[in-house]
Amino acid sequence: MSVLRNFVVEMIYMSRLLKHLGGLGMLALLLLIVPAPTHAATITFTFDTCGTGGGTNQTCTSPATFTSGGFSVAASAFGMFPTGAPASLYAKNTGGDELGLGLNNDPTSDNEIIPGSFIQLNVSSIIGNDPLTIIMNSTTSPDGWSVCQTNTPGSMVGCTVLKTGVDELPFTISPGDTYLDFTATGGNVLLHSLSFTTAATPEPGSLMLLGTGILGLAGAVRRKLKV
Repeated sequence: MSVLRNFVVEMIYMSRLLKHLGGLGMLALLLLIVPAPTHAATITFTFDTCGTGGGTNQTCTSPATFTSGGFSVAASAFGMFPTGAPASLYAKNTGGDELGLGLNNDPTSDNEIIPGSFIQLNVSSIIGNDPLTIIMNSTTSPDGWSVCQTNTPGSMVGCTVLKTGVDELPFTISPGDTYLDFTATGGNVLLHSLSFTTAATPEPGSLMLLGTGILGLAGAVRRKLKV
């Protein structure tokens, strides 16, 4: 209550001074109420390494965690070798459009995602930051791919297809679904990146300057009214 009372008192002093200052006072008031500049950040997860463990052109531990701007997503491998052994993630970076996350059960030895296998991303920490944008790599014809959303870990059963077949696309995840599944519909492909732009927020420096200005003006008001 004391903080609120002090604020009210300061505003009363300020209003009295602004009345005496006329146009100059109104200008000062306008400067105080102008919104502080805002800042929006672009968050990008690039999948051509093994996540926080680093490394390219190598098999990765599954799941692999990728971080950017205080957010994180986890990638897991789902696929099998002909022998029945489970597939692993593979971070690929051989230049050109051969950049991204694939699987090591690719029979062509390209270490990319193939039909029947998929990479699942846990995106629970970034839901609501729409639209998301994904970029796929190694998608020359006859390669094809699709991405779908689900709330079922480790399975594409009941997965709702979001988009198919183009290298870059924006999309929105429905509430309640915390996973994205990436698979090939033909040939083999790579998951290159996932990005979004955060909501604009006041810049800390601007807020500090605004607060300092208010305090300084309030002090000037007190001194003026005591003269």
